[in-house]
Amino acid sequence: MKKLKNQIYDLGETVGQLSAFISEELLLSARVLLWLAFLGILSAEKAIEVVNERLQDEKRFIESYVETRFKERAIKSVKDRLGWLVEFASKNSVPFDRLASSIIGNFNFDLSKEIMPLKFVVRFYGSDNASKWKNLVGL
Repeated sequence: MKKLKNQIYDLGETVGQLSAFISEELLLSARVLLWLAFLGILSAEKAIEVVNERLQDEKRFIESYVETRFKERAIKSVKDRLGWLVEFASKNSVPFDRLASSIIGNFNFDLSKEIMPLKFVVRFYGSDNASKWKNLVGL
């Protein structure tokens, strides 16, 4: 177990040294972000910035499909990716109120309700914040 912890620590140092050379697009990949968060490489302020950037990207993605028959698929795709983003935000101590504000600020209330299932809030932020979310979006 100690050997595994040391390997994880060494990996964290290596990724930390390489993070300056990783392209922005790769850094924004949800899975890479979770690993960076797990390894403690991102600051809380950087995490908030990344969350906001990703939400804006997701908004543009949905908007590009608004007038097509693929809108529902686009929304489902964003919903699937949002779970990773919520987990990322939680692991990086992004306050729930800031996350919720960013989601609602980027999407209308109805769309926010649709793309952010209550189960994500319960799993990563707890039942108290799930109650807040229900009240915010009218569930």
